[in-house]
Amino acid sequence: MRKGSLPGEADSWNETWLIQESGVVGADGYIRTTSPPFPGVTESGTYTIGLLPAGMPSVSSIVKTGTQANSGLINLSTNLNFENSYLGAKTSGIGAVSATENQFEATTSLLAYLAQSSNKPLEIIGIPKVGETVVTTAQVQLNTQGVPTVSAVLNGPDTGLAVPLEPPSLESAQLEFSNSEPVIFLTGSNFLNGLNGNLGASFGDLKVDFKVSGKSYSGTVVPGLSSSLGENRYKVAIKAPISVPLGESEIVLSRPQKERFGPGPLDSDVVKRSSFEDIQLKPVFSDLILVAQRNSDKIQVIDALSSVQSPPDSQQKPPKDLSVGTSSVTDRPGLLAVTSNATRAYVPLEYTGRVAMVDLLARRPVDADASTATVDDINLPSGASPGAISIDPWDNYAYISDSKRGSIYVLDVNPDSPSYNQVVQTIPVNATSGLRQIAISSDGRKLFATAADGYIYAVNIDPEDKPSVPNSNPRKWWEQIGKVLTPTGAWGLAATPDQLKMVFTNGNPNTDGSGFGVLTVKDDPLNWAPTTLYTNLTLTNNTNVFEVNEGVAVTMTADGKYAFVAGRNSKKILEPNANPLAGGNIGIIQDPLGPNPKLVAATEPVPGVLTNNVTLSGDGKYLIGSYPTLGGGGSAYVFDVEEIIKTVENPAYALKTRAVEKFNPNIIPNGNIPAVIAIGGNPLGLIAAAPDDPCLTLIEKIIALGKELKKRFDDLRLDDQDLFNRRYEITDPPVPRIPPLSGRRTTVTGDPGSWKGHIKKYNEVKDDLKKLLKEREEMDNCDDYDPDGYGGSTMQDAYDQALEYSQKQPPKEPDIRNRSSLLARANELGAQVRDGALWVAAGVGGAVLIALEVIARLLGLDLRFRP
Repeated sequence: MRKGSLPGEADSWNETWLIQESGVVGADGYIRTTSPPFPGVTESGTYTIGLLPAGMPSVSSIVKTGTQANSGLINLSTNLNFENSYLGAKTSGIGAVSATENQFEATTSLLAYLAQSSNKPLEIIGIPKVGETVVTTAQVQLNTQGVPTVSAVLNGPDTGLAVPLEPPSLESAQLEFSNSEPVIFLTGSNFLNGLNGNLGASFGDLKVDFKVSGKSYSGTVVPGLSSSLGENRYKVAIKAPISVPLGESEIVLSRPQKERFGPGPLDSDVVKRSSFEDIQLKPVFSDLILVAQRNSDKIQVIDALSSVQSPPDSQQKPPKDLSVGTSSVTDRPGLLAVTSNATRAYVPLEYTGRVAMVDLLARRPVDADASTATVDDINLPSGASPGAISIDPWDNYAYISDSKRGSIYVLDVNPDSPSYNQVVQTIPVNATSGLRQIAISSDGRKLFATAADGYIYAVNIDPEDKPSVPNSNPRKWWEQIGKVLTPTGAWGLAATPDQLKMVFTNGNPNTDGSGFGVLTVKDDPLNWAPTTLYTNLTLTNNTNVFEVNEGVAVTMTADGKYAFVAGRNSKKILEPNANPLAGGNIGIIQDPLGPNPKLVAATEPVPGVLTNNVTLSGDGKYLIGSYPTLGGGGSAYVFDVEEIIKTVENPAYALKTRAVEKFNPNIIPNGNIPAVIAIGGNPLGLIAAAPDDPCLTLIEKIIALGKELKKRFDDLRLDDQDLFNRRYEITDPPVPRIPPLSGRRTTVTGDPGSWKGHIKKYNEVKDDLKKLLKEREEMDNCDDYDPDGYGGSTMQDAYDQALEYSQKQPPKEPDIRNRSSLLARANELGAQVRDGALWVAAGVGGAVLIALEVIARLLGLDLRFRP
């Protein structure tokens, strides 16, 4: 026996000799141990050896009697088991703690003999791994063979439906706003451990972490906004740190609690039980328009085009004006770029040489350096004057052009990359006077930049061409591969549906000759063979107010049939004796990728306004133009694209004489879509943020089906309803639902079905999953998309799991059930094992009785009723 201690009343601990080993003295005087089922001498300490009192059976015979399968000598009714607790017994300063059922039966039988011999009480002890210890006095009686039988009721801590040793389980996350601040509500189960007064029993004990790029950032639980939903389900309010973009963060909810790792008084520590579900927030808006206000250092978020209605209460609406940069200086935000999943926007700050990142879900800037007390932007190399920005289709890198020198900065924007938010390369191009706009081809393989010197520069950014051998770059990855001189200048630039074509404008205030161009290249970066095709931006004779002058930006419809050009018209607005009606507008190019593109129509010039940008909404339904004023104000104008196209394709209209909306007033939206949105702040950057991505949507469906298939596999493996034995065939008669044999919590009711029926459903889900996987293989630009580039390693793991289960056959039969678990479940349902039978209280019936009948059969016991 080893000197130790066991709990007494009120969780006090008393010194006790703990039985560790038994042995037999041989004729030679040596003691030979007979360890099983005793644990043996496994740790250092103070030990003593004792002899059983005269007249008692040998230890081996007691152990044999106490561990016989159906002896029924130990009749313990308890809600504790060997998975969540340590069970023990003691009498007269001698005791034992057991980790297994056999140990408990053997040691308790031995201690029962000692209690009878010494006429002392026998105490049964429960030491839960979470919660307070419990002690009860057992009844010890001699049966007809003179063997002590033990009966006791041991009630452990009542945690209700909570399972303290299981982590919180997350079901969903929802983003709301309170006083214009983002608040996330997590819904799920088992958030609290149910042990009132203990750590882990209140909302204030919970911890939340946001994991991005292999790092963890602590959020804040808001108990005042959190609530219980009943049935062990909760809704917890949390606030995220400003250093993480919500849409790229894995949310982990943790419950700290004191847990025992052993049965001793000091064998405990505070541990965190953390959720393991892949919970991430996703954009709920359908279309946002972002506008950079250069004079006010703000990004304005326009949600007027979104089909998702915002809350009526102004305090619950997300903010629309987002300040970026440093408040004490002028940063001058310019052009914008948005990630493909619409979770983040990046805006270069021209005057301070940095890049601001904006969280489009939380509607606030993101702190790029959590180690400082301030909200930091992303630093670019010294002396940088960033202007335009573009992000590759895989959201791995943002490319930022310098407006004063021939440099393109490569910024890592992949949250799972070790160099996230760092400039990893500067690509030099020989545009000594600086770059204007930048765009990436639709296949993501080439980068183009317009420059003040009239050239268009090309850079190879194809990830397939990244060199694998150090100090070698045969395919010129991240290098300039050439340049093209334009006849009248190069300014606006945009990708097209054709991966080998780009469109551009000249931005020349003095001539609209060759004002719109198409650049065509070959796919080979070593032989890119550029060719150009031009058309003039001229409707009439270029002397009228109604013209398109000085194209500075361009965008194109998804089908490539129309392009839209922003005409700034600064010369006619600023020249002496300028016509007061002169202003900027938008030109419409028909068949821009064909052999003869033409400027066929234009919108009404807005007097005194310098139209400087143009974009399409995410769904392509609306055309939005940026219209800054001479006084530093500005507005966004909205046009209906479908109505524009209908009007342009109507041969009855003389489109070169009047603005296109004069022929069709429906081009100007009405109703819920505003035609003019006042924004102010001298706007420039203009971009749409729309989260819909067919590839991502498909991957998410694959992951969801993979999770469902795994759950069905686990359900078959556990077979909580014992359908393998009770209803194997679909044609067999229905059976009633019983309490789950494993003790798992469930809210499912009704017909549990049949074993073959669940196999059939498993195979149906597996077939659906295989169809989605095949669809992903066949989807354009989707088989090249690594799921890891979308949602990080957790999404990759979930996708890999779906792939694994798509090849997994359903179980042929349930797993062999653990005897201790079945006994514990029987105790939970009010039954006890005694005298070789499972005894049930009289009056028990219905589903509980059926479950107990199943357990008795699985244990090989008779089912009997107590009177």
